[in-house]
Amino acid sequence: MLLRCSDLCSAKSSLQIEGPWRRAWLRALNEMGIHSIALYSEADAGAPYLEMAGETYAIGPAPARESYLNQDLLLDVVRRSHADGLHPGYGFLSENAAFAQKVIEAGARFIGRRRNG
Repeated sequence: MLLRCSDLCSAKSSLQIEGPWRRAWLRALNEMGIHSIALYSEADAGAPYLEMAGETYAIGPAPARESYLNQDLLLDVVRRSHADGLHPGYGFLSENAAFAQKVIEAGARFIGRRRNG
């Protein structure tokens, strides 16, 4: 999920979460008035949760290593969308301190667990 905050009352968030959690996150963001960005691979194109997002970005082919785990691609979306934050989902990138630092260097907040090393 990416998050963009223009002020204390508005934000923009990008969703990078798999499965049923996408709907829950988008519903919560919508209820809080936070503009959301959903990222999706070719395998998820046309998924119902995409209609709940304020913006959507296609991020590549179905294999996760070519889309959801492609750090350069994800960081490019952070920059292009002017997102204020990125929630990496659960799994590989959520515990990757080097990726968290790259998100920060791209000008966004890393939303999630931050580990050293």
